[in-house]
Amino acid sequence: MVRVCENALAYNQGRQAAGKCAKHLKEAFELRLESIQTAAEPPPRGARAAEREGGPTFAQKRELLRELHDLSPLDQSRVARQLAKESPRALKPLDGREAGSSKRVRVELDELDAETFARARELAEERARKAVEMDLQDELEEYPQ
Repeated sequence: MVRVCENALAYNQGRQAAGKCAKHLKEAFELRLESIQTAAEPPPRGARAAEREGGPTFAQKRELLRELHDLSPLDQSRVARQLAKESPRALKPLDGREAGSSKRVRVELDELDAETFARARELAEERARKAVEMDLQDELEEYPQ
């Protein structure tokens, strides 16, 4: 990266816009590289949920996310409210507010224990089943026999 910038500086003599950009890019790159090289080691992370005994596998988490994604926003909110009651630390606000006062939250599946994870799957399946029943009901009302 440094060589590219030096070549651009040599070719453009620092007078043209490309030379000025190369100078700024080189300075920014060198600062960023220095900060990376002098950064402290990150603290060790705890075991992932799949590595914890009884934790859900990656495939199980992916399947739950698909099930939740397929729900209507209203049903997603219902599932999130229930999870908030059972495992409040699993909900992270998306708008910077406190978890209890935020309208938009993200469910951290790694924070769910095995029992709550199973409950989340049950809730998602139940809401999906009710949505299908409501769709069938609407079709029967719309197209009576």
